[in-house]
Amino acid sequence: MREEQKAKIVEDLVKGKNILITGSYGLGKSTLAQELMHELACQEKFVVFYFPFPKPPKLILIKAIEKLCLRGLNPPSGWKFSSLYQLCEIIIKYINGSPFNLVLFLDEAQIITENAIQVYSELLNSGKVQFVLCGHSPAFDEKFSSLKFKYFFNAFTVYKIEPLSYSEAKTFLDSCLKERKLNLDENTKTKLLLQAGGNLANIIRGLDQISQGEEPNVYTSQNSTNLFPLFIFLIFVIIGLKYLYRGVGDYALANFSGFLGLVLFFIIRYFYFWRK
Repeated sequence: MREEQKAKIVEDLVKGKNILITGSYGLGKSTLAQELMHELACQEKFVVFYFPFPKPPKLILIKAIEKLCLRGLNPPSGWKFSSLYQLCEIIIKYINGSPFNLVLFLDEAQIITENAIQVYSELLNSGKVQFVLCGHSPAFDEKFSSLKFKYFFNAFTVYKIEPLSYSEAKTFLDSCLKERKLNLDENTKTKLLLQAGGNLANIIRGLDQISQGEEPNVYTSQNSTNLFPLFIFLIFVIIGLKYLYRGVGDYALANFSGFLGLVLFFIIRYFYFWRK
């Protein structure tokens, strides 16, 4: 799955580049990152480390040093109480004298902070520490409004993950069915794949629903309709009519408009709160 894209990313990492993997929720960014990590771990040139979040930076640095200790790093006593930049110095000093690079895989990169950026920039400037960051692409727009974020991410090669093709999604579904020891008829498979829209998380959620004896219902946001703006528009129309009828002296219609507003309010409450 995504073999061509994965091969290009590995090639870039071998060249010493930093990678930013973006895409909508559920498309398999984390899965791709973990596959890359396992592939790099087989190469002597790399020491790889995965953390599910890009913060807190101190914990990540400590875990990275512990990983390097398995490759011969002997940090000074009391090193865990060092400052962030002292921890960076420990990593950089060891890595610069080693034949391998340290590759940090950090997930959920859209929540990265400026403080973390400053720390990671120290590692980035060493040339021997590489990053593979994964995050939701819409959320990165806000990050790029800051010059500090722009400067940091300019050092990254961006790979945008697209939804799986139908055949790729079918292959993924078949592997999940084999792993879960489930059997589905072709109609149910087709229904689930069409609803999922190439989204791995939706396929998994659909299988969870089927396992619980439910019908799969995992339409992607592209296939669903957001009725909330329509509800808001109707409320304003009803309020406008209420005051219009009151202004012309038709109090019966004004009261009826108010009644419709209350009904619509409770409908919204039902769909957006109680049904959850």
